[in-house]
Amino acid sequence: MASFPVGSYTLGEMPDLVATMLNQYGGQEYSVTLDRDSNTLMINAPGNFELLVATGSNTPQSIFNLLGFVGVSDFTGGNSYTGNAPSGKQYITQTELKNFSDFNKNKSKLDSVKRTTPGNIIETISYGTIELMSCEFPFLTNEVPQKFIRESATGLDEVEDFMDYLIATRPVEFLQDYKNLNVFTPCILEKSQGYSKGDGYKLNHLVTKRLKDYYSIKGLVFRKIEV
Repeated sequence: MASFPVGSYTLGEMPDLVATMLNQYGGQEYSVTLDRDSNTLMINAPGNFELLVATGSNTPQSIFNLLGFVGVSDFTGGNSYTGNAPSGKQYITQTELKNFSDFNKNKSKLDSVKRTTPGNIIETISYGTIELMSCEFPFLTNEVPQKFIRESATGLDEVEDFMDYLIATRPVEFLQDYKNLNVFTPCILEKSQGYSKGDGYKLNHLVTKRLKDYYSIKGLVFRKIEV
């Protein structure tokens, strides 16, 4: 029985992780690929194998749902299976980002310290360089219908679910253009308005702009991570 390490992973990390665990315990040489158009995983092996998504003794604790292999029947009789549901989650903003500044435009030294050497030379000691992206979510609402923003009757629920995930310092893949799925940057939330450690967020009510049921989130800063 394979036990997957407890943690938070980006979608791009899942194929290698799943393949590693299967190869340790599955008795074959498995490969796992990701289809970013559908966010589904495909598991392949030289010979037939089974995925006991419905009848396995550890089904209640399995990660099959997270991997996108769901249903009332096991996957049997083949040497290749594709998930029948998307793996992971995605959040699409209801408008374009406001005050957006990309990662390559904001760089700083990590835990840097400046000191003066005995030769009176000033030097900086750090653990590397970090890249930061800043932005705002300007309009968030459940109000429908809409003409100029992405319409969603659960818009506020969606962003709260996303932000609840972010403030736990969990990684995401940022796509500036959600239609271009192959261009993304893995990152974590560095800070937000009123929360310098990125461990909280604030929904700003836009009632002063005569937008009764609209909100915004300001001061978002994301740190690029290497995976």
